Amino acid sequence: MNIKQILDEVKDRGDKMKAEIMNELVQSKVVQQIVTNKSFVHAVSRVIRTTDDVKKVIQTQVKHVFNQLDVPTQKELKRIAKQIGQLERLIQSVGKKKVPVTKLRKTKKKASGLKKKKTVKKKATKKTATKKKAVKKKTVKKKAVRKTKAK
Repeated sequence: MNIKQILDEVKDRGDKMKAEIMNELVQSKVVQQIVTNKSFVHAVSRVIRTTDDVKKVIQTQVKHVFNQLDVPTQKELKRIAKQIGQLERLIQSVGKKKVPVTKLRKTKKKASGLKKKKTVKKKATKKTATKKKAVKKKTVKKKAVRKTKAK
C-alpha cells in the first residue's frame, strides 16, 4: 500500500466514525431535550443574530477605512481593467498600421510650427499692450492740455 491509499482508508474510517457518533447524538434523549428546549433555541438564535450584526458592523467599518485610504472598490477595479483592455486593443490596432517615417517627420514639423505661432502671438500681445499704454498716456496728456487751455 502506498501513502495515498493509507490516507484514503483512514479518512473513510474517520467518516464512518463521525456518522456513527452523529447518529448516536441525534438519537440521544439528552440532545433531543436540549434541542427542543425553548431557552436553548432562543440562545442559539440570539448568537446567530449577534454574529450577523457583528459581521455587518465590521464590513461597514472596513468599507469606511478603505474609503478613507482611497482604495478602489471591486466595481472600480473591474471598470479600470475593462478600460485597460480597450486601450491595449487600441494600441495593438495602431501598432499594426504602418506609418512612414516621412509622415512622422511632418507631424513633428507641424507641431514645432504651432509652437512658433504661439510665441509670435505672445509677442504680438505684448506689443499691443505697450501700444495701448502709449495711447492712454497720449490721451491723458491731451486732456491735461485741453484743461489748461480751457482755464
